Order: sequence, then structure tokens, then C-alpha cells
Amino acid sequence: MKKEKILTSELLNIENELYSKTNILFNELIDYDSSREIKLKDFRLAELYSHRNKLDLFLSINFDLNSFEFISLIDSWDEVFEEMKETIIDDDVNTSWLHERYENYKSQHNIVDEMLRNHHASFND
Repeated sequence: MKKEKILTSELLNIENELYSKTNILFNELIDYDSSREIKLKDFRLAELYSHRNKLDLFLSINFDLNSFEFISLIDSWDEVFEEMKETIIDDDVNTSWLHERYENYKSQHNIVDEMLRNHHASFND
């Protein structure tokens, strides 16, 4: 039981790191007039993708922690990532699609975050 609590805690940390980094880049893309103003944007996209792969790998290794909610989360994150990438590549100032995709991802994140926190709290020390 202690191992599952540790794994749940680690999964929560990985998922929140992905959300946090995605949120920061999303807000910069929304706030700036041009993606050219964002420093290290290609590196940051690669970093985001690396965090996504870390989450995917963790869930593959610890498949007993995987659930439908994670599939939805990763699918919605993939949509946000593709939209971010297109916004940066095209230097697109119309971010309505990005905003819509991000709100969906944020909703999925909130569901997964609450689920993991409740699961983590259910363990007795």
C-alpha cells in the first residue's frame, strides 16, 4: 500500500508539471502579439513533449494506475500541443482554436488532479 501511495504521488507530480508548463506557454501565446516575442519557444515545445512522454511512460510502466481519465487527458493535451505548435510555426495571432483546446485540456486536468488527490488521500499512513 505504501508503494501505491508513492506511485500515486509521483504520478500527481508528473501530471501537474505537464499542466504547469503547458499553462505557462499557453498564457504567453495568448498574451503576446506575436509568438516571435516568446523566448526559446522551440525548446519549450520540446520540453512540453518530453513531459508528455514522461507521463505516458510512467503510465505504461505502472499500468495499474492508468484509467480512461488519463487517456482523455493525454488526447486533449495532444490537441493543445498541436495547436500551440501551429500557432508558433504560423505566428498566428488568432488563438481562438488554441483557447478552446486549452479549456478542454484544463477541464481534463482538473478531473485527473482531483481523482489523484482523492486516491492519494485514501491511503492511511
